Amino acid sequence: MAILGGSGRGKTLLLRTLAGRPLNPQQFIASGTITLNYGQFYRSGEWHRKIGFVQRNDELYPKLTVKETVLYAARLKMNSADENRCQERTEHILKVWKIDHLANIYIEEIDNEMMSVGNRKRVAIAVHTVHDPDVLFIDEPTVGFDPRREEALIEDLNIFARETRTVVIITVNPVRANVYKNFARLMILCHGQTVFFGTLKDSLWYFQSICKFPFVKYQNFSDYLLNIVTLKLDETGNFHGDLDRLRQRLRSKWDTYKHLFFHEPRTYPKPIPNESVTNWPNPFAKELKYLIKRDLIGQLRDYPPIIFNVLQRFIVFTLLSFIYFQIETYPIRYGLRIRFGLLIFITVNQASLILAHIVPSIGYIRPIIVRERLAFTYRISSIYLAKIISELPLNILTTLGYGFIIYYVTGLRSGFNNFWYSLQFRC
Repeated sequence: MAILGGSGRGKTLLLRTLAGRPLNPQQFIASGTITLNYGQFYRSGEWHRKIGFVQRNDELYPKLTVKETVLYAARLKMNSADENRCQERTEHILKVWKIDHLANIYIEEIDNEMMSVGNRKRVAIAVHTVHDPDVLFIDEPTVGFDPRREEALIEDLNIFARETRTVVIITVNPVRANVYKNFARLMILCHGQTVFFGTLKDSLWYFQSICKFPFVKYQNFSDYLLNIVTLKLDETGNFHGDLDRLRQRLRSKWDTYKHLFFHEPRTYPKPIPNESVTNWPNPFAKELKYLIKRDLIGQLRDYPPIIFNVLQRFIVFTLLSFIYFQIETYPIRYGLRIRFGLLIFITVNQASLILAHIVPSIGYIRPIIVRERLAFTYRISSIYLAKIISELPLNILTTLGYGFIIYYVTGLRSGFNNFWYSLQFRC
């Protein structure tokens, strides 16, 4: 099904509302119920795991390959203890979206000819369909596509919907006329109001025969339908008044004649899931393991920040070694104060260096975390704990290495026990 309407007429807002992802949750309040297979669902974990939602600009981990991106999505979303099943599902979904030849290409290689905008969009769709959703929402999937890639993607979405019996709902900008044959239903919006829902053939008959909008010969279907529900500024600048009258006219017509195109089915609601109870796809330990592995892969492949972190600590610890060289030669009355100041400075410096590395990295992946959390993929505690644990090896190694050097260069009290106590103080 395609949702058609002018810019700013509520297509994306409607899609995000159905998917439980409003643009501004603090200011936007949605009401009503969602009916799927004769059962009603609120914004619960059960509903979010039954759907997939592909945003217009879907963020992906740049340091993972295409296969790894889809595989970790499968591991985190699929409630399966069988690793082979996740592998098989990943291989299958890569072939479904015709990106199996890109399996070993990194996501960050957007400028590479093989990782064009079209292929990146297919990767995003694969991530959101790997868990076999009942409903798939896609916001403007063909933005930036040439006509050939646009038609190919819409045809693949149509094949996927028919073979898997998944309900695919997309928002579209004006597209070529031959693309419309893939849409089983059209929903046309005018300033946030539904003014038609049915097939393309029915829409042309409805707007020409009932609404009396003439169809110009050789006109594109998209242009014809969009010209009906959008207006330009007239010479008086009375845009909103005209638009409101148009919306009221089209809505009134639709309320009168919509019974000719579809009948609202009777629903037999199942017990509504309790929103306070969330059944996560994986146990805490399992999702933590996957998140740690994914984050470690990203860190090891993104080596420039690691090198910068090591060099930064080397410079700081070298300067400290020269400044506090051989503290035992200092007068006794100053010795304790200098030693205490040195340990405090090292501790504060290490904490600031760790935060300076972790905080920007969390901000960098924040859009991905928000997207995965809204889909109830894992617990919020898991991702932050995984981030801290994945950073530990580098922090421990640099602390031990440089701490050992500065401890003996500055002439602090010898002995392993004393060194161990100072290390515990700094950690």
